[in-house]
Amino acid sequence: MPLLEVLQFGEESLQKPSLEIDKKEIKSKIFRRLVKDMLETMYAYDGVGLAAPQVGINKKLIVIDTEWPNKDAAPLVLINPQIVYKEGEIKSEEGCLSFKGNGMKETGVNFKEIKRFRKVKVNYTDLNNKRQSIEADGNLLSRCLQHEIDHLDGILFIDRVENLEERQKQLEKNGFKL
Repeated sequence: MPLLEVLQFGEESLQKPSLEIDKKEIKSKIFRRLVKDMLETMYAYDGVGLAAPQVGINKKLIVIDTEWPNKDAAPLVLINPQIVYKEGEIKSEEGCLSFKGNGMKETGVNFKEIKRFRKVKVNYTDLNNKRQSIEADGNLLSRCLQHEIDHLDGILFIDRVENLEERQKQLEKNGFKL
C-alpha cells in the first residue's frame, strides 16, 4: 500500500476548515482506499492519529489507533466527527506528524503543556454509514480525538501553546517558521 505524503507546517491547506463527507462518498472504493492508505501512513510514521487534511485532503476524516501495535485492537475511523460534550482540563505533552520535518522519524516539535479537555464525547459516522458515539476521559484517546478534530477545523496543536516564546523557540530549533 503506498504511503501518502504528510504535509508539514507551512502548507496552507493545514489551516483551512474541512468539508463534510456525504453518505455516498463513504461507500466508494476511492474513499475506502484513502482510509487504508491513511492508516498505513500513520503506522509507518509511528503516529497514533492522522487527519485527512494532513495528507492534502480537506475532508472531515480521521483515523486513530492509540493501541497500536496491539494487533487485537481495531483502529478507529471517524467520519464527520463532532465533539458534543467536553469537561475538565488537562495539560500534557503533544506532538504532530505535520511537525516532523524531512526525516519523519525524528522527534520533531513537541510541547509539554498543551491544554485539552479532560473528558470528551464525540459523535461520528463509521465506515458502515452508522452514527456512533465515543467517550474518552483523561487518556491518550481523549487527547488524540481533540487533536485530530482540531486538524479538521484548521487548528494546529501549536495554536494551543500558551507560552508563545517557547513555541517560537521550538519551531525555530526544528527548522519551522511562523
